[in-house]
Amino acid sequence: MKSTFNPQRLAAIALLLFVQPVTAQSFTPGAPCAECGVTGGSVISDDFGDVTCDLSPRQIWNEGSPSVQFTLDLLVLDRSDVDSSPLLFDTVTAQPLFNTGDLIREAEPGVRMGMIIFDDQCGRDFELSFMQTNRFGHGQTVTSANPITFPFFGGAPANPASSYTLELESGLKSFEMNIRQRYGSRVSLIAGLRYWELSEYFNVHDTGGGTGFFSTADNDLYGFQIGADVQWLRIRRSVLFTTIKGGVYYNNADVQARAAAGALPLEFIDDEDEVAFAGELTAGLLIPMGPQADFRIGYQGYLLDGVGCAPNQSRTYDIFTGSGTLDKSTVYYHGGFIGIDLFF
Repeated sequence: MKSTFNPQRLAAIALLLFVQPVTAQSFTPGAPCAECGVTGGSVISDDFGDVTCDLSPRQIWNEGSPSVQFTLDLLVLDRSDVDSSPLLFDTVTAQPLFNTGDLIREAEPGVRMGMIIFDDQCGRDFELSFMQTNRFGHGQTVTSANPITFPFFGGAPANPASSYTLELESGLKSFEMNIRQRYGSRVSLIAGLRYWELSEYFNVHDTGGGTGFFSTADNDLYGFQIGADVQWLRIRRSVLFTTIKGGVYYNNADVQARAAAGALPLEFIDDEDEVAFAGELTAGLLIPMGPQADFRIGYQGYLLDGVGCAPNQSRTYDIFTGSGTLDKSTVYYHGGFIGIDLFF
């Protein structure tokens, strides 16, 4: 007897059994949603009787579209490692005692504040946002039985000490203005202007306080960014979302160095114009808390490429001749955030 087994038919039966077909039931104009009671959307139902609404959480919980959204987030971020290169050397054995990659960094808090003004006539919204981190870093002491030397902007200590304290501090802040164009209730395209400031200082001084070597690197980035905000998965009224932004920036980089190691301190200042890239990634969960608020929690990352970091600049500059070029690096800050959205 000829077999009637048909794998394609079996696959079709499996799809019917295990996949939940979804159908959209359109609203009658002016009629409220049977699920949430809000006018202006559609009800999504499946064959197992689960019913959800195709409106965004802010529309459901505010009985329509609010005019303004305020956001306040607490950030806890860590800075990426400094580009590693030998820094401190034993004057007797010539062996390296410390690398720049060993500089200690600790997670630091920061804050982000934002405002979105909604325009429901055309779905085009206006956004303002400000972010600032606490300064990263603290002092470290390196001690040796022999005197310690190190290169510093083309020079070195004339009278090496056997113990030095190193200090690295790094701070990041940003301000942006964006236009957000909504496409449906889940996707918004973003375009706007943004300013970034990466400010660092790196100091090496004799633990006894006799001599000091100080350097700073300030990066001011001005430019245009594009991006998108996507609510890609809804769990009842909670939402998993992702926001990504990036742009090319003009970087006005300022490098300064000072060696206070003698009767006449040496100083050096250089200002350079560079091209840099900066981007941002946010991924998190929105949980409605009531009629006018969402709880926010998730991951936050910032990336800056083509910027000057203070610990690396002594490799390419000469404090005696005033010559040199900016040593460019890639820096990222990442960690978590927790916050709240308020709608009015």
